[in-house]
Amino acid sequence: MSKIRISFAPLESLIFVGKHNSSLLTKIISHFLTGLISLAAFLTIGAAGAVLAQEEPAAIAPEETVTISDLGVSEPTVLPTSPFYFFKELGRSLQGFITFNPVAKAELELKFANEKAAETKKITETQPANTQAIQKALENYQKSQTRLRARFEALKETSQNPKMDELLNKLTDRVVKHEKLFDEISFKFQGKEDIVKAVRDTMAGSENVIGEASKKDDAAKFASRLEKVLLEEKGGELKHARSVEMIDRLSGKTPEAVKESLGRLREEFSEKLETDINDLLEKNSGKNLEENLGKVASIVQRAKEQIDRAEKAIQSAPASTLLTQAKVHLENAKSAFEQKKYGEAFGQARSAEVIARNALKTAGEEKPKTQNNFEQLLKELEEKISAYRNILKERSYTEEQNKDAYELLSNAVLHFGYAKDNFAKGDLEATKLHMGHVRDFLSKLSRVIEAKKPTQTKPAR
Repeated sequence: MSKIRISFAPLESLIFVGKHNSSLLTKIISHFLTGLISLAAFLTIGAAGAVLAQEEPAAIAPEETVTISDLGVSEPTVLPTSPFYFFKELGRSLQGFITFNPVAKAELELKFANEKAAETKKITETQPANTQAIQKALENYQKSQTRLRARFEALKETSQNPKMDELLNKLTDRVVKHEKLFDEISFKFQGKEDIVKAVRDTMAGSENVIGEASKKDDAAKFASRLEKVLLEEKGGELKHARSVEMIDRLSGKTPEAVKESLGRLREEFSEKLETDINDLLEKNSGKNLEENLGKVASIVQRAKEQIDRAEKAIQSAPASTLLTQAKVHLENAKSAFEQKKYGEAFGQARSAEVIARNALKTAGEEKPKTQNNFEQLLKELEEKISAYRNILKERSYTEEQNKDAYELLSNAVLHFGYAKDNFAKGDLEATKLHMGHVRDFLSKLSRVIEAKKPTQTKPAR
């Protein structure tokens, strides 16, 4: 009987090409698999229609919804429920096999995670009754998350490497969008505990990925990346509530220095949220109240959540003068809440939480590191200014057409210079004063940025 001889020459050739021109090999494999996947889509498209929703999911406000287009990918045609999904996964494995640069490998895994997030969204829209399929899609995403975390853990590069810097920008943007997407899924399927639990596990994975990624970055720079993404995210009138929640979630596994920077960022977004709540209450008072009960209910919920956060912070803080102050603010918050003064209740509770956190922090420090603290605060402001400047540049905002934005930015830069000069002279009080001015100008600039759509201003000719 003649022996069957298996030749590995084609595979060896592919590996040779991959080592010397990975993009060429990726295209070869991509074209081959595209043909198979297109055939799979054609064969299964009819079957997909048979398992469409029998019941409509809970409505989500359009401005809060993450679309597949927001994820920057095309509409997925072959889903994990398809018998041909194997070919899609095979293609991903081959792309990973022929990608040798560690940063490129991490970027590729981020791309796969993003695609799997889109697949999950597609299944929840087309097959909401198929809980098994939704759980499978979430499981696929979690596995990709685990691999992504491992990629970052193995990386020796930091954000000083331009490619790594860009990767961290992409990661921050995608993680924020994915978190919003999974929030949406959790809301839609809030009656199905198995899916809600799977979503919670998935979102916990994001904390692990961000935790590893933040170790490759400077604390101030990482905070500015997240701030930029949150500012540019679309959302409703209370979008900053989600920003505060997201900062809390994503800071969970980060190093202590990053936690501190994110804590200050969280406080800034809490201030924005307080302003939003007061503006919204004023807008919806009187005759508009009955028409906007949903918004008012959301405000009530946010105020109650803030009171709960303040109480937890106070319980953790040691006895001190600061703790006494925090308790006074908390009682004022509860009193205002009972009187239905929800904006005031939120503000008082926020003050109580901040003071309680400061009490806890002060108790944990044997010596106040005043000089180092100021250096870090100045670094954070420098990164913030850079991030805001980049937003204006990326949106093609010109000084002629956006004088208010550029004037605010110029004032922030001016006072940052004053702050640095006074710090060099050792005048910390003056440094603090000018840093406060920088924050005020940037806070106003953030409102200008959020009030305008990216496409509103055309580039100069």
